[in-house]
Amino acid sequence: MKTAGPGLSRGTTTFGIGGRIRDARRAKGLTQKALAEACRVPSSTIGAVEVGNSGPTAVLLRDLCDVLDVSADVLLGRRPA
Repeated sequence: MKTAGPGLSRGTTTFGIGGRIRDARRAKGLTQKALAEACRVPSSTIGAVEVGNSGPTAVLLRDLCDVLDVSADVLLGRRPA
């Protein structure tokens, strides 16, 4: 059984970079598939990052920031959205 940790979410509470990516994706009205296509990665990569099974590479983080129109500081939790 997984407990709330980096990247996992429970209810409306967001944990970690994965949850912040998910929230930014939803705010833009994008599906995981659409975000993955825009970032040129498999949709399974976006899913894995959102649930905390892996972290984004530096290149993926850059692309996520561009597509989601947010700063890396926001996705990394250094600044509020």
